[in-house]
Amino acid sequence: MEVRSGVVRNHNSALPWDYGTKAAEAVGIRGAHLDDWSSGLSAINITGYTTPMVGTRDDLPWIRANTNIGLANNWTKTLANHVVKFGYDLKRYRNDLQQSGDGPRGIFTFGNGPTALNGGQSPTYANAFATFLLDMPTQITRASELASYGTSTALAVCRARSAILFGTRCKERQY
Repeated sequence: MEVRSGVVRNHNSALPWDYGTKAAEAVGIRGAHLDDWSSGLSAINITGYTTPMVGTRDDLPWIRANTNIGLANNWTKTLANHVVKFGYDLKRYRNDLQQSGDGPRGIFTFGNGPTALNGGQSPTYANAFATFLLDMPTQITRASELASYGTSTALAVCRARSAILFGTRCKERQY
């Protein structure tokens, strides 16, 4: 009988550069800091510029943990001239993720609509920057709740292999 088991645990987290600070309140955005998870500077997106122009990406912070547990067992039985092997392989996968979808600090998006001319030329990134200067966001989003989920999968595999070997055995004769 042969038994093998193992456990693999992987835990990693990604925190924004300003985690634990009240940077949003320091620049005048009140109410953005509720706890450490929502700490830091709110994201400011301006159409036509790198996203986010100021602040942190909306998918940070996140915490991820993966656990894999395995157990395998094999039996070998010899019956006369035959060898019979059988066993099982049991695996359990657990994946946990804690992440906010729309940014726990809030995201302010400034588009080019409010400063575009009706019937005029097509608005550009300059119109979006003018919307930012006038403090007229076209969209404000914030994650209302923490997205946290875990999945657990158990997989049992019974391995059954049978082989019947037929052949002839020849012995060389020495003359």
